[in-house]
Amino acid sequence: MPGLRNGTALVALTAREMALIELLVAARGATVSRGRILARAWQADRDPLTNVVDVYVSRLRRKLEELDPRLRIVAIRGRGYRLPPPDP
Repeated sequence: MPGLRNGTALVALTAREMALIELLVAARGATVSRGRILARAWQADRDPLTNVVDVYVSRLRRKLEELDPRLRIVAIRGRGYRLPPPDP
């Protein structure tokens, strides 16, 4: 199982969680829509009734908190999610 490491701490991630964090990191600072997340991480068409993205973001937030509380996924209401750029 893939994971993220910060020093000695290792947090295991599922393949979907890894795909989600990779997508957010690649677009760091920009908002990524739920539709794009579904297309990339689930290879699924847009489904406005599903909350699977929200569930996985919630799980990933908890895991990121274990590594570094400054790592946070921000919800942009009606648009999607973003990972803010790193502090200078």
